[in-house]
Amino acid sequence: MLVAARIRVNYPTEGRAQLLRQLREAVKPARLFRARQDPIPLLVALTEAGEPSVLRDLIGITMEADPEWQLECARAVFVIAEPLLPDRLPDWDEWVRRSWSVLVHPDDPWRNLKPRMIDEFPLNTPDDLIVLGLCASHQDALSAKLQSGALRKVQIAPNLVS
Repeated sequence: MLVAARIRVNYPTEGRAQLLRQLREAVKPARLFRARQDPIPLLVALTEAGEPSVLRDLIGITMEADPEWQLECARAVFVIAEPLLPDRLPDWDEWVRRSWSVLVHPDDPWRNLKPRMIDEFPLNTPDDLIVLGLCASHQDALSAKLQSGALRKVQIAPNLVS
């Protein structure tokens, strides 16, 4: 359990896990004959709840989302992560490296982060920068590659860092 400025991080509640599952489907790239749910109400519900425990899965969902929705997903990540910045990040980093997905998918979006996803992720706003920075907590052997990719992108976009 992580305690960060009156915020406890365990695992997302079942209600938040359901929102994450719905969001993942809603922001996937469009396919023929597939109806899409509007992800905005799901993102609003997640940000209003403010549970840092959803960040692990929300970051993975953001990285794999249709580019049409990445900006909104990145904003939600920022809003939820903001109370952790910067003092509680080491605690969150430790927690996220020991945690697992609540999505019960064989293809956990956080564990499936790849360096190419970092390279392809747009870096247009400070919210995008936070998403990439949080990717540095990835527990996989790709962590160093993910970190170096994120750092390389941050160095390219110094105007986003204030």
